[in-house]
Amino acid sequence: MNCFLRFVKAAYSPRFLVFTNTANICFIYGAADVFSQYVENNGNFDNFDWRRALRVSSVGLVHGPMCHHYYKWLDGAIIKGTEGQIVLKKVFIDLICSPFFAVTFIAGVTLLEGNSVLNAVDEYRRKFWTIFALDCVVWPPAQTVNFWLIPPPFRVFFVSSMIFVYTCCLSYIKHQKEERMKHAAVKDTVK
Repeated sequence: MNCFLRFVKAAYSPRFLVFTNTANICFIYGAADVFSQYVENNGNFDNFDWRRALRVSSVGLVHGPMCHHYYKWLDGAIIKGTEGQIVLKKVFIDLICSPFFAVTFIAGVTLLEGNSVLNAVDEYRRKFWTIFALDCVVWPPAQTVNFWLIPPPFRVFFVSSMIFVYTCCLSYIKHQKEERMKHAAVKDTVK
C-alpha cells in the first residue's frame, strides 16, 4: 500500500501531472468507446472494432495535454470575485470552449480513419448542434462540482470520470452515420 501511495503522489506531482492526465484521458476514451460499442452491438462483442477503440483512445494524446494546460490556465486566469462568482465564470468559459474540444475529438477520430481535413470539418459541422446540446447537459453541472470542490491537481482526473459518460455519447454521435450506412449496406446485399 505504501508503494501505491508513493506512486500516486509522484503521478500527481507537478513533474508528472501532464503525463498522468494524458494517460488517464487515453484510457478513459478507449474504455468509453469499448462500452459504447458494446451497447451499440446489443450487449455483445461480435462486431467489435478494436481499431475504432484505438483511434478514439489516441485522441487522448492530444486532449490530455490540452486539458492539463487548459485547467492550469483557467485556474490562474479567473481569480477575481467571490468563490461562487469565480466558479460561475469558469463554468461559463468552459461551456464556450467546449466546441473546441469536441471538434478536435471528432476531427481527430475522422482523420485517424483516413479521411481528409475537409471531411472532418464537415462531419463536425453536421453534428455540431447535437454535440453542443450534449455539452450543455453534461459540462455545466460537472464543472460546477469540479471548480467548487476538486483541488486543482485532480481536476483533469475528475473530468476524466465525467469524460467516460460524455465520450460514450460522443463516440455514438461520431459513429452514428457510419453505423447506419453499414446496416443499410447489409440490408441491400440481403435483398
